[in-house]
Amino acid sequence: MDKKSIIGLFLIFGIFVGYMWWISPSAEERAQMEAERKHYQDSVAAAKRVADSVAMEQALLDSLVAIGDTTVAHAAAPMADMGVFSSLTVAEGRIIPLKTSLMNIDFNTRGAKVDRVVLTDYQTYDKKPLELVSPADDNFNLAFSVSQNREVHTRLLTFEPYVDGRPWDGEALTLEAGDSAVVALRADIGGSLDDSSAAGEHYLEFVYTVRGDSYEVGFDINFAGLNDIIRTNNYLDLQWSSRMNRQERVSHGNRGKGGRNSDRERYYSSIYYKPPKDDVESLSMGSDGSKQVRTQIDWIAFKQQYFCAILTSEDEPFVNADIAVNTDEKAVKDTALHYLTDMKAVVGLPYSSTTTQAHMGFYFGPTKFRDLKAMHRGFEKMLPLGWTVVSKSISRWLIIPAFNFLETFLTNYGLIIILFTLLIRLVLLPLVYKSYRGSAIMRILKPEMDALNKRFPKQEQAM
Repeated sequence: MDKKSIIGLFLIFGIFVGYMWWISPSAEERAQMEAERKHYQDSVAAAKRVADSVAMEQALLDSLVAIGDTTVAHAAAPMADMGVFSSLTVAEGRIIPLKTSLMNIDFNTRGAKVDRVVLTDYQTYDKKPLELVSPADDNFNLAFSVSQNREVHTRLLTFEPYVDGRPWDGEALTLEAGDSAVVALRADIGGSLDDSSAAGEHYLEFVYTVRGDSYEVGFDINFAGLNDIIRTNNYLDLQWSSRMNRQERVSHGNRGKGGRNSDRERYYSSIYYKPPKDDVESLSMGSDGSKQVRTQIDWIAFKQQYFCAILTSEDEPFVNADIAVNTDEKAVKDTALHYLTDMKAVVGLPYSSTTTQAHMGFYFGPTKFRDLKAMHRGFEKMLPLGWTVVSKSISRWLIIPAFNFLETFLTNYGLIIILFTLLIRLVLLPLVYKSYRGSAIMRILKPEMDALNKRFPKQEQAM
């Protein structure tokens, strides 16, 4: 082996070592990977314990039912093994209806969640109320571990409701423009602890702030006296899902195809998210899919063609997210159901032993460019304004302002589209006129040109 070959081998080895060093994760990335690995192992172990506990409970219930003791069986069924939170799984949930000038919201004390959202200014293609969020048992859940590795799921807990700091009186709530209300749902475990703590010292609380003239809903989670109860692992799993309803008409044969020209609503429905320092990203439009996002994100959105539901982080970004879009093909073909697709996200909510509050927010409303941009969070970048810089500029600076101008005078979108089409034709009239004029001249000259071509079939004869 000569000198050049030895040098070449050393260079190749050096490049290989340098490349391996360059792609190796940093200390922070290794710490995050280790935390995620530990969190996954703890979640698997907790899930196994819950499954074993459920199996034991089911065996007990089966034996009680077999001997005819259905009363005891019914009372024992809700008591899941959730440690100090177990006593909160017994009571039935109640619905807190709240009406604003823009939407109707139902809060459910079972799971402390937004159970239903209806946008009152809009209707579906068949003149039914536009339901953006539909009731479901598992559409919102905060999962975490407590002592003895017991897993707690808030969707199985019944919370106590408070409105503006006072216990809810059972009456429906109505907000006019300019009004606001704070709906707090509290899971108090003070009486379940061994140290005989008083009520109000140890609780988990979901707080929703609603304004009468806004599609935005403030959302906070308060952790009071839970530092030694919740096992810290850098983040908690916040699970959010929704069965998206079809709002636009489509032929039966094109339902669920997801093509741009066949089922446009399905094509433009997907999950969008935004990392803190990057542009908006999404799953593929018009098709099912899933993705594990291992970077921080500021917000995540379940978007349809004209409406969306957005969950935002107002303090620290979410640690990570697992997102998925799945479509039930049987439900798609059932014309009696206003079914579009299912969307699900599991986001990592930052949490440590010193955490006392997580500050977040929701948006339930239309995907109007003007309204989304006014919130200064990059929501408007979800909208498909075109594929090139020119088309995006025309859409943003010409089409959208003109459409917004017409909307101030007219409420019928069909009429707005007709007038807007006429307006575009008027703008393009000079170019179209020149084209029509040239075509007319060619039609007039065509007989004479045909006669000349027949008389002089060869070009040299014409010369």
